[in-house]
Amino acid sequence: MRTLDSRIFVPLGAQSGAFEGTNASTFAIELESHIRRLAPLYEETWGCKEAIFSVTAQKYDFANWKTDAHVAVAVGRLAMHIYREFRVELHIAYKKLLEKGQDPKQCPYDTQRAAQWI
Repeated sequence: MRTLDSRIFVPLGAQSGAFEGTNASTFAIELESHIRRLAPLYEETWGCKEAIFSVTAQKYDFANWKTDAHVAVAVGRLAMHIYREFRVELHIAYKKLLEKGQDPKQCPYDTQRAAQWI
């Protein structure tokens, strides 16, 4: 379902506190793609959440995440879960390179982020 401004609407479940509906999974995939592209690899916390949410909000209408605390918490929780999973994936890749006897600095996980990987 598209809203009047042609963004895809993603409802927040009142009981679950999570995004629901037919577009929830594609919304999460879109959010993940922006996190993987924009969130820094070298910091434990990332200050680019608002930029990531804004880019995602260009395609998906997930209510007013800037003013609705419930939506802000839900999208923040989803983003942190995605970010943690991404960091775990990076850590596993790093460990596998070490096990193979390769220097992880010479084998960046993502060539676009080679400097951050090092």
